[in-house]
Amino acid sequence: MTSVQAVRPNNGSVSTVSTVDGIVIDPLADIWILPGRSSTRTIDFSKLNGLAASWLCDAFRNALAQGAARVVGSTLFNWFDAFRHLLALGVKFPVMRVDLSLVLGWRSAAEVDIRTRRRLHVVRPIIKRWHALGLPGVEGEAAKALATIRIKTEAKGVPVRTSDPTNGPFTDIEIQGIVSALRNGSVVGTVTVEDYALVWLFLALGVRPIQIASIKCGDLLIDEAPDGSRTYLLKVSRAKQRGAGLRSAFKTRALVSEIGHARRRQLSWPVERQL
Repeated sequence: MTSVQAVRPNNGSVSTVSTVDGIVIDPLADIWILPGRSSTRTIDFSKLNGLAASWLCDAFRNALAQGAARVVGSTLFNWFDAFRHLLALGVKFPVMRVDLSLVLGWRSAAEVDIRTRRRLHVVRPIIKRWHALGLPGVEGEAAKALATIRIKTEAKGVPVRTSDPTNGPFTDIEIQGIVSALRNGSVVGTVTVEDYALVWLFLALGVRPIQIASIKCGDLLIDEAPDGSRTYLLKVSRAKQRGAGLRSAFKTRALVSEIGHARRRQLSWPVERQL
């Protein structure tokens, strides 16, 4: 498990809680540092100062701590960040409680602002759980209203299905242009070996950036036949596996010779492994 560094408000020993991805949290710490796969995020409860009453901040911290065992660290951060921004939409500070008027104000703001809509969608589960746990701070009417509010979220997959020219996938002509520029740049030296290999991996595999970033030298497997021809395979870590580490599971992907050779050139030394 990954231990969280924390700034403690007192020197007393307290029990800890663990997230699904193994981050150990001291609930009484003023700062929770959450190591992630690609970055480290920080929950700093002092950022709520002035936005909410101290007792409301403590209740929210308690709700986060009790919900930590069910989620990964990034979800904890998203809950905190969304709640902090929503509190800032209030009309009177510090906010003393999550009441009906506050929730209705959030709903009104969400109707015209996509960021507020996203934050309301993110924060709803933790506020509902906060109320269900019987912790102070969330009024019953507010919890009921939050549960019944219909939050319009963006339809998934529309840019791909409609071939959106801005947010959709590259067209065949665009792909050909990228490949042509990539090859020409490699020949004249304006595209480095590293960039050449990385662009080809993205084009060929269609994986997430975090999966590319996690590739190690030994993940490239090369099988050389008696006639001198080579087969290239690349072990790619699976992403978005709930509760699992980034390199805990792999899928082996075949690479065409041009991409396999580019990846091999990218390495600081040849890594060949018999299959």
